[in-house]
Amino acid sequence: MSKKSEQINQIKPCPFCGGVDVYLWVPLGATNHYSMACVCGAKSPIIEEWGAKSKAYAAALQQWNKRI
Repeated sequence: MSKKSEQINQIKPCPFCGGVDVYLWVPLGATNHYSMACVCGAKSPIIEEWGAKSKAYAAALQQWNKRI
């Protein structure tokens, strides 16, 4: 199993709608700020990551999973 698919399996459901259709969200105009967002509009806290996008995904996913 690849690292990306392992991370996808670790996504906890949205605390508001229960969905797992969650994606990496970048605020408009931001280059190093990331968040996880659900299709219902719920978002995790925004994190700042200056490294690779995969590190940003992992950090944002960690923040998302703390919400539950």
